[in-house]
Amino acid sequence: MHVGIHSKAWAHDLALVAVLICMTFPVLASAVDEGQAETLFESVRVFDGQSGQLTPLTRVLVRGNRIAAIGDEVRAGDDALVIDGQGHTLMPGLIDAHVHLTFSALTMADLLSPDLTPELAEQAAAREAGAMLMRGFTSVRDVGGPVWEVKAGVDAGRYNGRCGSLQRPASLAFRSDGQSDRRPWRFPASA
Repeated sequence: MHVGIHSKAWAHDLALVAVLICMTFPVLASAVDEGQAETLFESVRVFDGQSGQLTPLTRVLVRGNRIAAIGDEVRAGDDALVIDGQGHTLMPGLIDAHVHLTFSALTMADLLSPDLTPELAEQAAAREAGAMLMRGFTSVRDVGGPVWEVKAGVDAGRYNGRCGSLQRPASLAFRSDGQSDRRPWRFPASA
């Protein structure tokens, strides 16, 4: 199956990998059941985040949810999904370590409205999570807001964002990161 990308906006170039891979994940997930576990991106420039340079046009092969190979000679199986990147940029997904999905999705009037229910707040936060995904952010860390149901909805496939990660400070393995550190603060002992 061949898929083309039709866009002239530079912003689409910037986030192409996140959008392409995230849009492809449901296909990949269903493809595993059907034996089609490969996706080949053709005619893309790769930004790896380390060299600071874009590659010349090349191919990227994804097997399951891992990049298997990058290069001009890369080939995929007959059942692979083939996506023509048309010269756009493929790059790692972006990470935002300080977001407020609910509070950035609603106005102050919305937040103060007696009509606001937990369900409406969840739906607004889920729309914001999907918008962040479309801007290229594949992982976000919400640092204050009611997002546990949004995370559960993303994990269950109810909301757009299946390839991303949504974390709250309490879910981190360490506690010395400011807002999630619940230890009482003390003045250092004098020398």
